[in-house]
Amino acid sequence: MEKLNYNVLIPDARGHGKSEGSYIGFGWHERHDYVKWIHYLLVQFERQASIVLHGISMVDQLF
Repeated sequence: MEKLNYNVLIPDARGHGKSEGSYIGFGWHERHDYVKWIHYLLVQFERQASIVLHGISMVDQLF
């Protein structure tokens, strides 16, 4: 397998996947978690990180 020289963090948001809880805040409460994950990555890689965030809108899933 070719080494692509990047890392991927794929956390489960609150109430999703293997995370605890059943409440889904549609990203409002979870936004604080995202900031903490980004800070964690910056500390781990001594601020030498290029970070890309990707997601989908849960609003689109309602209709």
